[in-house]
Amino acid sequence: MWGRIYRNRLSVTLSILFFWIHTTRSLVVRFLRSSPVRRSTVQIRRQPHHRPTNDNGLRRTSIGPRGAYSTRWASRNSNLNGKNAENRPANRASTGSDEPIPPKPRREDDRMVFFGNHQNMSVGDPYGWMRDDSRVNSEVRLHIEAENTYTKQVTRQLRDLERTLETEYQSATSSSHPDISNVFRSGDYIYYTKRISAKPYAVHCRKHYHVYQDSVITSKEVPEEIILDENELASNVAIQDDIDYLAVHIVLPSPSHRKIAYSMDTKGDERYCIIVQDLESGSATTIATNASGNFVWGQTDQSIHYVCYDSDARLRPCRWMEWSYCVATSEQIVHCHREETDDRSWCHLGKSSDGKFILWKCNANSTRMIWSMALLNDSIHRIHRPTGKEDAGDSYWYDVDHGTHGWWMISCQNHHHALHLLFDGSSSQWGEVLWLDILGDGSSSTLMLESLYLFTEHLVLFGRNEGLTKAWILNLSNIKIGSNDATVIAAETLKFDETAHYLSAALHQDFFSCRLVLSYESMLQPPEILDICLTNPSDRRILYRKVVPGYDSNLYACDRRLVMSRDGVAEIPISMVYLKSCKERQSSSLHLLGYGAYGHSLEPSFSLVRLPLLNRWNHMCHCTQNGFTSPEKIGIEGRSAGGLLVAGALNQNPGLFKTALLVEPFLDPLLTMADSSLPLTALEYGEWGDPHCEEDFKIMKTWSPIQNIGNTTTYPSVFVVGGLQDSRVRYWELLKYAAALRHAAKDESLSRHCVWIDTSAGHASGGNQETYWKRLSTMYAFFLSEVAATERII
Repeated sequence: MWGRIYRNRLSVTLSILFFWIHTTRSLVVRFLRSSPVRRSTVQIRRQPHHRPTNDNGLRRTSIGPRGAYSTRWASRNSNLNGKNAENRPANRASTGSDEPIPPKPRREDDRMVFFGNHQNMSVGDPYGWMRDDSRVNSEVRLHIEAENTYTKQVTRQLRDLERTLETEYQSATSSSHPDISNVFRSGDYIYYTKRISAKPYAVHCRKHYHVYQDSVITSKEVPEEIILDENELASNVAIQDDIDYLAVHIVLPSPSHRKIAYSMDTKGDERYCIIVQDLESGSATTIATNASGNFVWGQTDQSIHYVCYDSDARLRPCRWMEWSYCVATSEQIVHCHREETDDRSWCHLGKSSDGKFILWKCNANSTRMIWSMALLNDSIHRIHRPTGKEDAGDSYWYDVDHGTHGWWMISCQNHHHALHLLFDGSSSQWGEVLWLDILGDGSSSTLMLESLYLFTEHLVLFGRNEGLTKAWILNLSNIKIGSNDATVIAAETLKFDETAHYLSAALHQDFFSCRLVLSYESMLQPPEILDICLTNPSDRRILYRKVVPGYDSNLYACDRRLVMSRDGVAEIPISMVYLKSCKERQSSSLHLLGYGAYGHSLEPSFSLVRLPLLNRWNHMCHCTQNGFTSPEKIGIEGRSAGGLLVAGALNQNPGLFKTALLVEPFLDPLLTMADSSLPLTALEYGEWGDPHCEEDFKIMKTWSPIQNIGNTTTYPSVFVVGGLQDSRVRYWELLKYAAALRHAAKDESLSRHCVWIDTSAGHASGGNQETYWKRLSTMYAFFLSEVAATERII
């Protein structure tokens, strides 16, 4: 939930922007405002005539590391004069009726949350008791169990459809057609991650890459070496620790390729341990815990740099640590190089393309600071912005890399993106480099640079033009170093057949090679891993091409069009994919997917998850006025911050949709952003606002989903999914939202609001593929049944 904000190019693929603009334009005002963050205690109070005393009341009076109301207080008051008997969180679904009855948790209508120092800065929080940071409160756990039971009963009649969907998902990753990802070249090897339907977890492999062979990854002629099998790892973890969750974040080979290191989460709360494993002996050593999962190897196999959190509570990655092993004494040494104390900082580590420097990058809203450490002498220096840009504040973002010609930088200020070269090696004498795109795309006002990769004689820039991912190759062989004269470099855009496509570079490139490894895909084209010659980009080798059994791209079509925002300020690009046979159908079902935060785009990429939907209906279009669909056929989906977007759309126009999927949704930003003890809070004041500030509070109160649920109209059926261990979006937001929807409903029989809390998962379903497919099958079976599109067309 973090990123840079570029509102002039925000491209929300598959979304309806006439409800997005209202929210985003409100945020722009706060983002541009430069007033300092003001903090004050947030108090949770009851109205004076109902204020409890002693152990009958709140254990704590401020948001911070707080728990829910005590169980003793809840049980005593739930039987007061019989008033709250109907509000007990027992499972009321088993009533003998054909239609399950949802849980009806107790409400505390006199429970108020006060912000700042103003009495008029307050909101009601009748379901605030559902927050339990310890996750062991009996009343809360009983309510979670009741919600899960209700969801099971609602979806019981959809079991056949669920099994059908699950079979369709699994068939896309058969043993003969594995799903390959995370491909990169290093030394004499090509590394990759493989998934097949027969195994729940991924397998990490490598092959020798001395001589190129077409489709080398799937070729049987080149021997494959398994370096880490997550299935064996999961079995060992389950046996030793009685844990049924596993997520492996990063797997990296050591400089000598004799060892690997990987980061692993076994709870779902994104607290990783980092493990070093010898590939010859199989011995493994845990070198760090409470880590963010981000790490890089040092210059040798005896050193790893990694990032640790500040504390177990807030999970802010801010400590640059180094683990080293002394061969002579067999001693393990852990050293802290830097610790960032600014609560707004979110830090991660990288390595320069030439492997000579460790890069420490600290992000805060839309700005960052970068330090480098030379691996030869461990000297750490801050990489300064160009002269004159040091006081640019939060409006200046940059990234750097080091190669044959020294340091290079890409930057953004007020939506102007530039390329710089450090001419004389001093701290701030950067010169702007003019790069001319020989194919004409580089001069566009919609250009945006995002990352850079250096090779011995080439520089590759990745970014966007008109919202779509692009890559430019710059030849550095004729560049003049040491001159302050304007430097001009010719650039060549990588071209592909389809206009709407998605490019992503391999995480690690071979600096000494003249070839670039990247992934290419579109909404119609399954992923391809390409090896592209930098001196002759038309020379492209296919390392891997995803084969989807039974898929025929000729049956589908893809369009990209611009839709004017509701206020007429901007044209928003929207990508659409559909069955050709459905294009003329006036009653096609419609699936909308939106995000709309942090300047991130939903990419027009290929999706295995989408195929079962496409085969049943026309998947997307941009409005009912074009005659493609009607409100009773529209379903909408949002994940994480996209859940806030979708929930806001439901509040503004609930009659436009038939159903909604909210996956790990951010639903209560007003209370979450008031709690600085939670992860991401201080970092994201610039994105959402600080409710301690009166101006921010007033604006946030107008769009925060839970506080704006209406009671004058009927909401569509909503399916909400989350994890109990989620450290980014807390589970109680989901419970409170569903309870508030039901309470506001005039007639609960008109809509079904389901909640599923996975008690062993966090902000994702983990690495278990079987669990992931089952979860998707349940979600989309509900979704398809609501829009009456359960039967396949093809």
